[in-house]
Amino acid sequence: MALTNKQQFVICSMVNADPSYVPENESEEAKEYRESLVAEADALEKRYGKRPIYEIPIDPWDDEEEGDEIHEEIKKVSIDSSDEDDDPREIVKEKPLIKDVLAHYKAREFETLTYCELNEFRKAAILRRERELAKKVLNRMRFLSKAGKVTKKERIAAAYL
Repeated sequence: MALTNKQQFVICSMVNADPSYVPENESEEAKEYRESLVAEADALEKRYGKRPIYEIPIDPWDDEEEGDEIHEEIKKVSIDSSDEDDDPREIVKEKPLIKDVLAHYKAREFETLTYCELNEFRKAAILRRERELAKKVLNRMRFLSKAGKVTKKERIAAAYL
């Protein structure tokens, strides 16, 4: 098993802080990686007179497998109706799918949508690669802007979406 990006990041931070530190219960891979960084840093320090600082950016998509395992564990946990006094933040809700968002906005009358709703509708259409629908929504947004039916607060709110 190779080291994840987060593990490499932690080891680099550790080597930057104190190259002589050896953590307890270190795996063989982590030990090899840490020792290679220390050896490289020592060689560069001898050659150039300065010790390098190692930086590994954390990739948010690096641990997809770990995230899938967490979601599976969450799905296994059943929520009893007797636990109504529990904190509502503990209940995990899935985000609505893009196609569900599109279906929601397509079901409503086009002329009744607000500027912010049109902005969300356009984003969903773009993500689903429905170019013509996105153009139609953009034209409606332009019409509302030119007609003066969009307030400054709506523009700001739409910018945050």
